Amino acid sequence: MQRKSITRRTLLQGVAVTGLGALGVRVMAASSAPAAAPSGATPIIDALGAPADTVVRRSVVQQQESRDKARAEFLDPDVITVFLPGTAGPMSPTEAQTANVVFVNGQFLLFDAGDYAQKRMEQSTLPMDALDAVFITHFHNDHIADLGEVIQRSFMLGREKNLVIYGPTGTDAIVQGFNASYAEDSDYRTLHHTEQWMPSEFHGATASEFSADETVVEVYRKDGVVVTAFRVAHPPVEPVFGYTIEFAGKKVVISSDTLITEELRHQSRDADLLVMDVMNYELVELMENTFREVGDERNAVIFFDIREYHPDVNDVGVMAEEQGVKRMALTHFAPTLPSRFLMNHYYVNPIKANYSGELYADGDGTTVRIPGRELGNQVVVQVLGGPGGCFLRPASLACRRP
Repeated sequence: MQRKSITRRTLLQGVAVTGLGALGVRVMAASSAPAAAPSGATPIIDALGAPADTVVRRSVVQQQESRDKARAEFLDPDVITVFLPGTAGPMSPTEAQTANVVFVNGQFLLFDAGDYAQKRMEQSTLPMDALDAVFITHFHNDHIADLGEVIQRSFMLGREKNLVIYGPTGTDAIVQGFNASYAEDSDYRTLHHTEQWMPSEFHGATASEFSADETVVEVYRKDGVVVTAFRVAHPPVEPVFGYTIEFAGKKVVISSDTLITEELRHQSRDADLLVMDVMNYELVELMENTFREVGDERNAVIFFDIREYHPDVNDVGVMAEEQGVKRMALTHFAPTLPSRFLMNHYYVNPIKANYSGELYADGDGTTVRIPGRELGNQVVVQVLGGPGGCFLRPASLACRRP
């Protein structure tokens, strides 16, 4: 077979196409002659044969189309969309840390912002300029590490509204710390791009604290959407709160990091979706013992300690079944695991032994859409990086990737 010579131009174009593909830009294979386009229409692009500026223009157009489509879907007032940018705890080097997004009645509400959460949201084309409010459950680093980036990037991406960070006593000090850290950068952005495009009145964020002594307290109410904070148990950490989001008879509950408590049971009753902290004690004990066998006493002690403040898979399944939870999405996997087989073995199967509702354990990027109107018992699940979603029937687990 005769080898085709590769010129420097062809090589560089191939590299460019590979990079654009990583951005989600669809390109066509090279051909001897691009197909002719109808008069007045945009020509079909033969990526390897097209000028570089044509490829760039097409990538910008496609990215804008993707953003517009995502904005319409996420902000659809007829659907409650729950998106999990991050589902890991503090020890995972690969997954984003805890963050939960609820789009409800056209509002964009973010609950916690662990490390890499902002990147995950941008990768998934969430409309960051539309961010309405952030809610903090507690002050572990894997729940607040990316809060500064959330505040700053939402501003840089076009947020023109005051951003409020809700949380228990202590939240204001954290918000002021991030504001101070990014103050110079905010000033530079406005100086460079002017008040027209980056208004200084939207620099930073403000805190709205509620008392750490509260047991249950309404913290947010807007256009029929009500958010209630409720105390949970994550000893020795204090204060720690979960959140319940209610709208038009629908209820989403975010557990935060917690053991099973009576208040969590009460808040979860008949929930349309429970986003639930989870751990497998048997797995963690196995890892503790293995660390000790290889002489890693530090990690052995840590893995012993963490069983004190997260719930076991068996207790999670029993609680959700008893409380009539319709759907449950698992998060804060302790620890995260590298394969579907292991996730099923240590998390999914033990929970489904006790729980008959819909269960989602798809990690970063899991998206659950709950119809705001009574449209049957279907939800849509989309996995980050997947080409689309699928409809699931009750008791099914994950969608089949096309």
